[in-house]
Amino acid sequence: MWQQGVPIETIASMMGQEDIRTTMRYLGINLGDQAQAIRAVAEARCQMQKVAQNVPIVTVPGV
Repeated sequence: MWQQGVPIETIASMMGQEDIRTTMRYLGINLGDQAQAIRAVAEARCQMQKVAQNVPIVTVPGV
């Protein structure tokens, strides 16, 4: 379920677990998944930086 995009909190709830760390032990989160997540975050950050560079600075007189 987790690999299909179901949030870990939902899976934990379905399994009757209050702590998602318990759920994570059973999910078999592997290094490939973690590396993919890190790449996705890095790409999103890069995109945000590109957008921020193109945003004009606006000054308001008297403020």
